Amino acid sequence: MKELIKNMTILEKLVRRDKAKILKQVQDDMCGTQDDSLIKNDGVGKTVRPDKAKTLKRVQGDMVVQGDMVVQDDMGWFRRGFGALAPDKNFSPLTFHFSQKFGFTLAEVLITLSIIGIVAALTIPTLVQNYKKHVVETKLAKFYSVINQAVTLSEVDNGDKCEWYADLEGAKLDDDGKPIEGSSDAQNWFNKYLAPYMSIEKEQLNQNGALIIYLNDGTSLGAENRANTRDWVFRINSKNCSGTKAWGTCAFIFSFYPCNTWWGWKYNYNKGFEPYQFNWDGNYESLKADCADGSGTRPFCAALIQQNGWKIPKDYPLKF
Repeated sequence: MKELIKNMTILEKLVRRDKAKILKQVQDDMCGTQDDSLIKNDGVGKTVRPDKAKTLKRVQGDMVVQGDMVVQDDMGWFRRGFGALAPDKNFSPLTFHFSQKFGFTLAEVLITLSIIGIVAALTIPTLVQNYKKHVVETKLAKFYSVINQAVTLSEVDNGDKCEWYADLEGAKLDDDGKPIEGSSDAQNWFNKYLAPYMSIEKEQLNQNGALIIYLNDGTSLGAENRANTRDWVFRINSKNCSGTKAWGTCAFIFSFYPCNTWWGWKYNYNKGFEPYQFNWDGNYESLKADCADGSGTRPFCAALIQQNGWKIPKDYPLKF
């Protein structure tokens, strides 16, 4: 920043020097002579002697620079000093038209571009971050609505969710450690009770046999591990959301465990898919502290956003 300010100062000096040269050249070209013999008194008023006045430059249309800065009043012509112009044919004593025009120097253009660059450097990162936040908020709220609508519709067709919910394992692995197609109880259960009510692009078993569902809007829902259908990971971008930094920014943990009455699952009892809140003590600061913890999967981040109406709170501990 200091180097930029130094460069701008140098450019400003160049602009001043260029302007001084321009003004001197204009004065040499436009002023003509300062000889008072250009002015004569005809007994009525002062006027420019046509045999002496020197027309130096036509500026615009009928606007002509005349001699040593001449203007006209209702009595005739008189000397005014540098900068005056002869009037056009629509001249009135109450109006006066200047038409000196100058272009931009290279230094002025460079200064302008430098200012634009500074403003862009200060504002674009904020705009990008706000856009990413908006995408996360929108897709989280949409997923929460869609998945729980699927649960509700399934209850209409299959009865109360506690009658058909099951905590099941993923696919079995063969001798080479690859998942065996058709062996996933979790996949069979999902396809029967939830998939018919959702817009799904495709399903896949990862290398551990856990189920991953790719939704039509570019998001994905996957079992946290092959051992259960209780904990699920929702990813904002199914193609570019991995690694430890993804947790709490594009990967969020949800739970579906509606029938357990133990107090640790009280935020999930008799509900559909909810942000992970196992053993949460009900304290907002606890959610924020867990979301800020970079040592794990930051499971409480989705609950923190839900507490703010599916809007990322101002004190959210992670950057996007």
